[in-house]
Parts: sequence; structure tokens; C-alpha cells
Amino acid sequence: MLNSIFNINKYPIYARKCTVQEIDNNLKTKFLDKYHLQNSDTSSVRLGLFYKNKLISVMTFKKQLNKENGYYELSRFCNGNSFYVIGGASKLLKYFERKYNPIEIKTFADKRWSDGTVYYKLNFEHSHDSSPNYWYFQKSGNHHPLIHRFNFRKSELPKKLDTFDPNKTEWENMIDNGWNRIWDCGNMVFIKKFVK
Repeated sequence: MLNSIFNINKYPIYARKCTVQEIDNNLKTKFLDKYHLQNSDTSSVRLGLFYKNKLISVMTFKKQLNKENGYYELSRFCNGNSFYVIGGASKLLKYFERKYNPIEIKTFADKRWSDGTVYYKLNFEHSHDSSPNYWYFQKSGNHHPLIHRFNFRKSELPKKLDTFDPNKTEWENMIDNGWNRIWDCGNMVFIKKFVK
């Protein structure tokens, strides 16, 4: 992220010199775990941008929850560490639009890291900003992976915590089990609709 912000060690590549291919889940997971802040996802459509047979960008999509076919979420997009791909996001998105014929695509920009510029350039409309959200992490130990609060809904806590008191809130139960939480700044929500 810092390399990207300060444009350090970036090798420019033009998307017109690249090819788009659908990639398997294993390759997608390795790439996103290495290069995306949120790591991998559960996407059903996984697109890779290749330059001289090297994977340099990944864009993934999944069906929007509780929606019929044609409604997708653009779940992840990132470039490899040392690449600045000019037109890469556009090329990947156009491939998706041509092949999957979406009715609507929704995506999110984390306000801690992004102002949504890439989505404006891709002709998404800013719908609204979401409220801040939080992640849990364990207070002890050397490694503190952040786990989204959705994984610790009160209904799930009896199965996940060593001790659970049904009379306490989710937060109180988490504190009792050595967890703390960190808040973000919310997301910008973007939508792109297609006329059918």
C-alpha cells in the first residue's frame, strides 16, 4: 500500500499489452493473500491479467446476496507489488461485462485507503457511505489478524469462545475471552447499472 501511495518501485505496464484469463481459485487465493489488504475472498468469477505469461492483476466478482442472477459484487481488485498497470482495471471489468452480461455491479472503497477514484473512472456511481465497522483481534500473542465482526455474532459466540455468558453483550463476552476491537472509517458504496 505504501509503495502504491508513494509510487515506489512501480514498473508501468499498459493493459493493451496484456491478456485476460479466468484463473482457478488456488491461483486467485495465493495472489490476493500476497497483495490485497483484505486477503482472499469467496468469489465465483476470478479474472487475471497476464503480461508475458506473468499474473500481474486480479479482479474478482461474486453474486450479490439475496439477489437474482445478474447482480454482482466486484469483490477484489489489486495489482502485483511492483506493477502499475495502466488501464488494467478497465480491461478486466470490460471482459467481465462482455462475458457475464450483468444487470448491476456493486463495490466498496475502504475510506481508510481509498477515495474511490478507480471506480469513478470505471463509470460507477457513488451511492452512499456506510457507517464505520469493526474487527476483532486477540490482545495476547505476537500476531494479531483482524477478523470481521460478522464472524462473532452473538448467536455464534457459544461455539467460538471458551467462556460465554448469554446475559452479556457480544462485546462483553469478547472482552472476557481476551479480544479487543478496532474500528474503520466506513466504506464508499459504488453501483454500476446496465440498461437491458
